[in-house]
Amino acid sequence: MVAEELGANRKQGLSDADAKKKVEKHGRNELEGGGGVQPAKILVRQVANAMILVLILAMVVSFAIKSWIEGGVISAVVILNIVVGFFQEFQAEKTMDSLRSLSSPTANAIRDGRNITVPTAEVVLGDLVEMKTGDTIPADVRLIEAVNFEADETLLTGESLPVRKDAEVVLDEELTAGDRINVAFSSSTVTRGRAQGVVFATGMCTEIGAIAAALRKKGSKMRTVKRKEDGTAKPHRYLEAWTITGTDAVGRFLGVNVGTLLQKKLSRLAILLLCIAVVCALIVLGANCFSSQQEVIIYAVATGLSMIPASLIVVLTITMAAGTKRMVERHVIVRNLNSLEALGAVTDICSDKTGTLTQGKMVVRKAWIPSKGTYSLDPSTEPFNPTAGTISFEDSAPRNAQTKNAGEKGGSDTPADLLDGYSALEDYLKVASVHMLTGDHPGTARAIALDVGILPKRMHELNGDVSDAMVMTASQFVKLSEPEVDALPVLPLVVARCTPDTKVRMIEALHRRRKFAAMTGDGVNDSPSLKRADVGIAMGQGGSDVAKDASDIILTDDNFASILNAIEEGRRIFDNIQKFVLHLLAENIAQASTLLVGLAFKDESSISVFPLSPVEILWVIMITSGMPDMGLGFETAAPDIMQRPPQSVSLSAPSINQDESN
Repeated sequence: MVAEELGANRKQGLSDADAKKKVEKHGRNELEGGGGVQPAKILVRQVANAMILVLILAMVVSFAIKSWIEGGVISAVVILNIVVGFFQEFQAEKTMDSLRSLSSPTANAIRDGRNITVPTAEVVLGDLVEMKTGDTIPADVRLIEAVNFEADETLLTGESLPVRKDAEVVLDEELTAGDRINVAFSSSTVTRGRAQGVVFATGMCTEIGAIAAALRKKGSKMRTVKRKEDGTAKPHRYLEAWTITGTDAVGRFLGVNVGTLLQKKLSRLAILLLCIAVVCALIVLGANCFSSQQEVIIYAVATGLSMIPASLIVVLTITMAAGTKRMVERHVIVRNLNSLEALGAVTDICSDKTGTLTQGKMVVRKAWIPSKGTYSLDPSTEPFNPTAGTISFEDSAPRNAQTKNAGEKGGSDTPADLLDGYSALEDYLKVASVHMLTGDHPGTARAIALDVGILPKRMHELNGDVSDAMVMTASQFVKLSEPEVDALPVLPLVVARCTPDTKVRMIEALHRRRKFAAMTGDGVNDSPSLKRADVGIAMGQGGSDVAKDASDIILTDDNFASILNAIEEGRRIFDNIQKFVLHLLAENIAQASTLLVGLAFKDESSISVFPLSPVEILWVIMITSGMPDMGLGFETAAPDIMQRPPQSVSLSAPSINQDESN
């Protein structure tokens, strides 16, 4: 059927002439790069936030009044922050390059009845291709012949075991990639056997292309017009949408409605302090009858600048850098400094199962010997250690064996023993939520989720619509429209047979409910959701380069407990930042008050006398205030830090991901 629709010849393949025409019509079999990394845009984003803009304004004013030392110090602070931010974001923008490197440079195609090697980029729709053990599949291929053919589709489904393919079976079109066993997908690897098939999707139309498109996707920043049920809208609705869109644009430029919770608070604080600084400067000028003498102008500017926390960004950067070093000791590598404090506000973690919540290994629990009985092993969490655990025996078949407590006859079968960070997860679930998004079978996913506490033990006692919403398959979840998802009593805690689109939809659904979401993943299929989440967490040992490039932090031990370590460290840093911001503001207010009190003292020419010189003001801001602030940044975590609920995101309104979708 597929061969007929694409005009393919199942024996001779395409002719060279037909292949060239199809390349011209449909394009080359390549992933589009979206223009590549754009350094200029990245640089603008580093400058476009209120705190940096206020410091730049202070720098310009300092140079304008020839206060060279103050201007130079502020310039150094601004340049340091821009450079650090630029290189971090520049590295993060290279995800598409990693994705493109997954494809093989050549493929075996049958053209004019001859088996020839062609560049993968020149494989076209209708091409008849042959694949054997070790080959990388060049495009999405509908199999027409398969002999013991298996393919490793980890990058698409996240499952570690190869998938056995069947060319004869006919499947429903709505099945997810993991269940389509009559198709070989682009960039997956042949682990066994050989096969022949017809190419039905190339480039951005393949499953891997859909992942690339999701990585490039940036939602509209235009606010939608509110319409009536018949689709019409009154003129004031258009004005409302344009006004809010303009306000959003200004907010994004100043950084007050994008970024992490801390970034938004600091941007709003910077705007507030700028207004106070202007008022202080006007008070000084007014007290001196708006004299144009340079001495009065210097006094006014110095008083205003005393309200600008020039050392805040320096202290913040040093605190974050120290936090990243502490995280390395706890098996976490931080790629994006801002994500470190953002972890403290995480309300929901969307996690894969295999290799994250579990070890990804099988342990034999029971062995039945016919006519003899059942041997049980408990407890054991070491699959390759034959001496670990206690063996017990029961004279019955497994279906009749009684599950008992450890040490009693019959043993116990508790998959929880295999879970990494189980106790830590149990504590975290008391104050936040974990959603298991897995490619596994629904029954397996449900059993593990019940065992680790993601699902409540007494689900049967819950209302029917609540319990149904807690566990879904990807096909069920994707069929729901956004209003239907938002109307669910709870978002699914377990989604089985997940696809990349399912994970992205879950992140977006959490954002619409004003949740701050972290996403874990290791495969290429996880990269869109890792990038879309507020904090993307990749696996360091089993994770793909694409997933790592799309993430904010990387776990070096692939252990869920390390995520909780990272959240604990994020909360500690957030607490400490609040402490030194308050300390800094107290000193700035005290200094500004001193300068304003000095207005009462005037010389013979009725000009106010400086209590402090501009250099002394800078010394207080950068040294006298900055050093103690750094000490506050290294404070240890409070004992109850993980028992507290996450930081409230109510002040921050939508996250950056939400803004893009509005």
